[in-house]
Amino acid sequence: MPIEYQQYPLLSLEQRDALFSLYANNQGSILLDSSLQECSENAFDIIGVEPIAQYHNISDSVSDPLGHLREQFASYNVETCEIPEELNNLPCLGGLLFAFAYDLGRYYEMLPHESKDDLGLSDFYAGIYGCILVIDRNNEQSYLILSQNSKRPLYEKFNQQICALLEQQELEYFTEDFYLTSDWCSNFTKDEYKNSFQRIKDYIRAGDCYQVNLAQRFNAQCIGSSWSAYQQLAKVNKAPFSAYVNCGDATILSLSPERFISLKDSLVQTKPIKGTRPRGMTEQEDQRLRSELSHSKKDQAENLMIVDLMRNDLGRTCIPGSIKVPELFKIESFESVHHLVSTIIGTIEDSEDAFSLLANCFPGGSITGTPKIRAMNIIDELEPNRRSYYCGSIGYIDFRGQMDCNISIRTLVRKEDKIYCWAGGGIVQESIADDEYQETFDKVSRILPVLKRRSKTENDARIDYPFSSLVQLSSPIPSPPLRKWDDDLKASAVLLLLHKTDNEWQIIFTKRASHLNHHAGQVSFPGGRFDVSDEHLLATAIRETYEEIGISANHYKIIGQLKQRPTLTGFRIFPYIALLETLPPMTIAEDEVDEVFSAPLSFVCDSINHHKESIYYQGEDREYYKIQWRDQMIWGATARMLVDLSEYYQPQFQTFL
Repeated sequence: MPIEYQQYPLLSLEQRDALFSLYANNQGSILLDSSLQECSENAFDIIGVEPIAQYHNISDSVSDPLGHLREQFASYNVETCEIPEELNNLPCLGGLLFAFAYDLGRYYEMLPHESKDDLGLSDFYAGIYGCILVIDRNNEQSYLILSQNSKRPLYEKFNQQICALLEQQELEYFTEDFYLTSDWCSNFTKDEYKNSFQRIKDYIRAGDCYQVNLAQRFNAQCIGSSWSAYQQLAKVNKAPFSAYVNCGDATILSLSPERFISLKDSLVQTKPIKGTRPRGMTEQEDQRLRSELSHSKKDQAENLMIVDLMRNDLGRTCIPGSIKVPELFKIESFESVHHLVSTIIGTIEDSEDAFSLLANCFPGGSITGTPKIRAMNIIDELEPNRRSYYCGSIGYIDFRGQMDCNISIRTLVRKEDKIYCWAGGGIVQESIADDEYQETFDKVSRILPVLKRRSKTENDARIDYPFSSLVQLSSPIPSPPLRKWDDDLKASAVLLLLHKTDNEWQIIFTKRASHLNHHAGQVSFPGGRFDVSDEHLLATAIRETYEEIGISANHYKIIGQLKQRPTLTGFRIFPYIALLETLPPMTIAEDEVDEVFSAPLSFVCDSINHHKESIYYQGEDREYYKIQWRDQMIWGATARMLVDLSEYYQPQFQTFL
C-alpha cells in the first residue's frame, strides 16, 4: 500500500504533551523528543503508540537479538517506492522503535557476571509501529503517517485528536502527580567510589586499559505517573536526544544530549561526548568553565581515545577509507553542563545495514572506555549493580533502513515504586578522585533535585524534611526561640546561605524572575510565606530554598536566627543563618528566580551603608547601585538583614566562622 499521511501545522509542546498524555501509561508508548532544541541535526519529535508487534528478551538459544529483530522487522516491510515526495526529508516514516539496555552488549562480547542484576529487566524493548506522528520543528509542520493498513483505526483516532487540539479543544486525560517518598541514595559511598577509582588507576598503570567509565547509581522510592516525572525533568533539561519509553515492566526517562549512531542513506555519523564542566552561576563563571574545558589537554586526550575507538568500531561496517572526523573537540552547552563533543562519519558497506551497524558498535565507546572489552570487564567488576537501560540506546530504524539513536545517559528507569538514575565519567591516568566524584553530581544537578520528595496527605502534598533535627540546633548567635505559626501570622522566613570559597566567605543572592516586574532587579534570599502545613517559620525557609534553587536541608547547618524585620508591605521577616559545607549543584525555579550569584561577605559588610531602603522609591539612584552590585540591587528589608549580619561579622561572627 502507499504510505498515507495527514499534514498539520506545528503542534506546540503543550499540544504534543496533551496528545501523548492519552497514551503515556500504555505499554509500547514511545516519545522521541528533540526538546525544542535549535539543532538542524535533530529537530524532530516522533510519537509511536499501539505497536503492531512488541519484542522483549528472547530465548537463550538466540545468540543474535539484533539479527532476530531484523528478521521480524522484514516481515512488516512496505513498498518504499510509493513514499510521497513531501515525506522524503522526514527521518522516520514508521518502523522499529527501540530501547536497548547496556547489557545487550553481553550477546556480542564475552563478559563476566559479577555485578548484580537486581532490577531483573529485559535487555531490550522494541516495537513495530505502522502509524506514527512526526513533528518537524525546523519547517514548523506535523505529519501523521500510516504505513500499515492494520493501524488505520489508530490513524483515524489520532487525526481526530490532533484536529481537536488545533481547534483549541481540550482532550480529557488524567495524569497523576509524581513525587518521591524517600531521599535519593547511592549504591556507592564516597569511600567506595574512591576505592573503585583507585582500582582503575592501578589497572591503567599496569597497562590493562587507558580509560574506564565508572558510574554510580542513585535510587529513591516514588509514587505517581512516570510521564509526569518526565515532563518535570524535560522542562529543565532540554536535551536533543531525550526520550520516554513505556516498556511495560519499566518506564525509561532519558534526557540524553548524546547521539550514538545515525544512518541516512549510506552516511553513518556518531558524536561521542567525553569531557564535562558544570554551568557557571554567573555568565563570567560560565565562560571561564567553558574555556577551561575547551583548552583542557586531559579532556582532549580522553575525547581522542573515544574518537579512535569509535573509528575502529565503525570500520567494522563502513567502507575502508571512508571514515572521517569533521569536528574534533567542539564545545556544546546544555542546561547543567558543557560537553566536549567530536563528530565521526563514514559510508556503510552495501552488504551491511542498521542492525549490523549497531551490533558492531554496541554499546557506545564513550560510556565504556578503552580498550572497550577490557573496560567493560572492569565496569562489571567494580560497579555493584547492572546498568540496565542506562548507557544503552533509544531510537528508531525506519522502513527505509534509516536510523538514529541516542546513548542513554542522563537517564532514569522507573520500576514499580522505585526510580533509578545513574551518572558516570571516564577515568584516565590524570584523573583526580574528588573531581571525578563531583562530576557525577554535576551531571545530575538538574535531574535529582527536580523530582521532589513529598509527603502526601488527604488534602495536600508538600516537601517533607526532617525539621525536628534542624530546629534543635544550638546557635552561637543569640536568637529568640523558633516561632510557631499563628492563624493570623503575616510573616516570611528566609535563609542567609553562606559558603567558603578560596578561604573567603561568600553569601548567596538570588535575583527574582524578570516576569515578577513589581520586584524587577531586586535581590532577595530564598524564603517562604505562610504555609499551613509548616509547623515552624524555619520550615518555610528550608522548603522554599529547595523549591527555588534546589539546595536541600542536608547541605547546610542552621547556626542562628537574626531579629525579625518589618517590610514595606507589612510582612515581618524572620532571617536564619545557614552554613553550606560545600556549594552543591543548583536547580533554579525559572518561575521564581532568574539568577543566583555569590558576593564576598567582607565586601557586603564593608559596603553596608550603600544598602538603603530608599532605593525602592528613588529611581534616579539606580545606576549607582547597578555598578556596585553587578547589575543587581539590594534594598528594603534585605538591606536591613545585612546590617544585622554585619554586626556579627566583626568580631563574634567571624570568630565562629
